[in-house]
Amino acid sequence: MKKITLLVCLLAVSLWGFASHVIPVETAMKASKNFLAERVGVSDAKGMDLTLVYTEYTAAGDPVFYRFQIGDKGFMIVSATDQATPVLAYSLESNFKAGTGADLYCTQYKNELTYLIEHPSVTSSARTLWDHYTSENFTVSQAKGNPCVQPLVTTEWNQDTYYNAQCPYNPLSDLDIDMRSYVGCVALSMSNILYYYRYPEHGYGAIYYIPKEYDDETGELIYTYPPQSVNFGNTHYNYNHMTDRLNAYNGEQAKLLYNCGVATRMGYGHDGSGTQSEYAMEALQSFFHYSPNAQFSSIVDVAPSSDLTYLWINQAINELNARRPLFFSGRNETDGGHAWIVDGYTTITQDTVTDTYFHVNWGWGGYDNGFYLLTNQNTHSGNFNVSETNTMMIKLMPDSAEIEKPAISDTRITASVGSISDGAGNMKYAQNSNRRWVISSPNATAYRFTFSKLKVKAGDKVNIYNGGTEASGIKQSYSGDCLMAACSDYSGVSGGVHGDFTGDALPNALTVTADSVLITFTSTANSETDYGFVLNYEATSYVSSSTACSSNTQMITTQTGTITDKPGNAINNDNPYRPSQSCSWQIRPSGATGYVFSFSKFDLKAGDFVDVYDYSSTTSPVLYRHFDINNTASLETDYYFLTASKLYVRFGSDNDQEGTGFELNYHTSQTGIEHFDNMEVSVYPNPANTFVNVSVTADEAQTIYATIVDMAGKTVATDQFNYNGGEQVFQIQTNNLSEGIYFLNLKSQNGQRTQKLIIQ
Repeated sequence: MKKITLLVCLLAVSLWGFASHVIPVETAMKASKNFLAERVGVSDAKGMDLTLVYTEYTAAGDPVFYRFQIGDKGFMIVSATDQATPVLAYSLESNFKAGTGADLYCTQYKNELTYLIEHPSVTSSARTLWDHYTSENFTVSQAKGNPCVQPLVTTEWNQDTYYNAQCPYNPLSDLDIDMRSYVGCVALSMSNILYYYRYPEHGYGAIYYIPKEYDDETGELIYTYPPQSVNFGNTHYNYNHMTDRLNAYNGEQAKLLYNCGVATRMGYGHDGSGTQSEYAMEALQSFFHYSPNAQFSSIVDVAPSSDLTYLWINQAINELNARRPLFFSGRNETDGGHAWIVDGYTTITQDTVTDTYFHVNWGWGGYDNGFYLLTNQNTHSGNFNVSETNTMMIKLMPDSAEIEKPAISDTRITASVGSISDGAGNMKYAQNSNRRWVISSPNATAYRFTFSKLKVKAGDKVNIYNGGTEASGIKQSYSGDCLMAACSDYSGVSGGVHGDFTGDALPNALTVTADSVLITFTSTANSETDYGFVLNYEATSYVSSSTACSSNTQMITTQTGTITDKPGNAINNDNPYRPSQSCSWQIRPSGATGYVFSFSKFDLKAGDFVDVYDYSSTTSPVLYRHFDINNTASLETDYYFLTASKLYVRFGSDNDQEGTGFELNYHTSQTGIEHFDNMEVSVYPNPANTFVNVSVTADEAQTIYATIVDMAGKTVATDQFNYNGGEQVFQIQTNNLSEGIYFLNLKSQNGQRTQKLIIQ
C-alpha cells in the first residue's frame, strides 16, 4: 500500500512538473508587454494593444508558441514554454503574413520548442528571463541592446506585380501578376544586395538557357519557356531610377530583378520561381564582379555542437559590424526553400542570459520583417538539435578595388520615381564632398521626398532646393544620425523608437512644387564622416496637357470602338502619356464571339506595353499578344483576329521616357464560326483601288453577304451575291472609299470570315 501511494505521489509530481513548463497565454502576454516596455519605454508600451491571433500546438495538443498582433502594425512570437526564451521574434515595423518565408523560422521554433516540452530541463537559463518579464514587481531594464547594428537595407521589395514586369510570361499565371512568372526569392535577395551597394553600373559576360516548369508533386513537365538570355556586358543599371518600394511599373528595377533571375538560371514558375542559392554566389562573382572571397557558412558546419553555436553567431555579427548585409537561405520539408536578407541585430542581456535578435528582411513586400532569434533554442537547456534552416554568405561585397564614394559628381535624373544616395551602404562618404543631383521628370510640377536613411555628421548637409538651381534657394537642409526606418515605432504611438538603438527619427516627407529640383550633398574637411543617406522621391503632379487614363478598369460594351491611353479614349492627341500608369479595359459587347483589331497609332517607349487578353473566361484569361517597343504593331499591314466573347486590354508605363501613346481599334463578330465549311474563298487585289474581287468555290448554292467597315466601326459598304456552284468571282465596288484600312466581313450559311482590306 505504501509502494502504491509513493508511486502515485511520484507520478503526480512528474505530471505537475511537466505541466509547469507550459506558459498560459495570459502570462505570455504579460511577458510580451514588459519586453516591449524595454524596447520602446513604459509609457509607449502601455498604449500598445496586444491581441492573440494564433497559437501553434504540438501533435499532443500542447501550445508551442503564441503570436500577438501589436496595435495596427507589429507582431510578437512568444514561447509557450519556460524552457525557451520568452520572445522568439518581434516587429514594430510590419504585420505578420502566414505563407511567407517566415514560416521557415516558425517551423523551426515549433520543432525546437516541441523537443523542449517533451524533454524539460531543470537547468534551463530561459527561466531567468521568464522570472524577469513576469515578475509582479517588474522593473524595466535601462540597458539598451549592446552591441547592435541598425538594419542596413532600406527596401521592401516583392516578387509579384511591377517587380516581375520583365520576367517571362506563363499561361498558367494569374492576371493580377500580369500573367508573368514570379521573380524568385534568390533573385530578389541578390537584387537587394546590388541595390544596397549600388553596384555594378554594368554587368560582365552573358548567359542563355531555357527554363522549364515541372509539377511539384509529380515532376511532370508542365511548361517550357522561350529561351532566356542576358548580355550583361551590354546592360547598364541605373540605381537612381529605382526606389525602396514599388506601387507602379519601374523599368530599371524590373530589369535588375529579371537579370538576377536569369543569372542564376531561375526555374520560373506560375506559382513560384526557384533556383539554388549556390548559383547566386556564382552569378554575383561572375556576372557582377563581387568578391571572390565570398563563401557560404552553414550553422551545421560551423557549430556541430551546442557549445560552438556562438562561433556561427559571431560570424554573422562580424559581417554586420562591417555593414555587409547577409544573403541567407534555408529549407525544410514542410515549407520548402527560401532566400532572404539578414541586415542588422541587437543583443539583449538580462542577468546572465544573452540573446541576439537578428533583423530579417524576407523580401515579401515588407511583411514579417522584424527581429528573430536564429540560434537553436535547445542550447538554453543544454540539449542540441542541429537546425539546417540557416545558411549565409559571408564576405559578400563588391570587389573592393572597384567601389568608391566619389567626392564630386553632377547627375541629372529624368525618372518620375527614384532614389538618390551618396553610394554603397558599407562605406563612409568622402571628406570635402560636393555632389549634385537635378531631378527633372518631363511635365512634372511637384515632387515628394522621403528619407529612408540619414547618417550625416553635423556640418555636412543634404540640401533640397526650391527648384532646379541654387538660385531657387534651399527649401530644407538635413543632417544628423537618424534611426533606420525599421527601427522606428510603427505601432501607432507617436515619437516612439526602439530602446535598443540610439538616434533621431527620420525627417518627415517634404514636397517641393517645381518642374525640377536640385539636391546637393556637401561635407567638410573634418576627419570624421558617416555612412550617408538614401532619399526616395516621386513626381506627384503634372502639367495639364500631360493626361492620364483612368486607373479603374473601364467597361466597354459597343460593337466597335477605339481605346487609347488618353482620358475618355480620346483620339488624335499627341501629348505624351503619364509615367507610372496602369490602365485597363474590358471589352464585352453583347453577343460578340470574335474580334478584329489593329492600331492606328503606336508610340511607346522602353518599359511601356499594351497587353491584349482573351477574357472569355474571367477566371482563366489567356494572353493573346504583348506589344512593346520590341514587339511593335505595324500601322499599315498588321491586324489581329481572335475568337473570344470578351477582351481585356492593359496598358502600363514605367517611370522614365514617355511616348505619345496608342490607339487600338476593334470590330466584333456576331458568330462563333470564323471560317467557311466546304467552301474556298479568296479576296484580291489587296491593297485595292476601285474594286475588290471575291472568288468562291463551294459544294452548294447559297447567298453570300458582304460588309465593309471602317476603323471607327462604321459600315461604309454592303453587298450580297447569289452563288450557284462551281468557281464564281464577285466584284465589290470600292471607288467611293477613301484611302485607308477597312475590314471586309463575308458571311453565309456555311460560316464567316473577316479580314483587313487596304484601299489605296
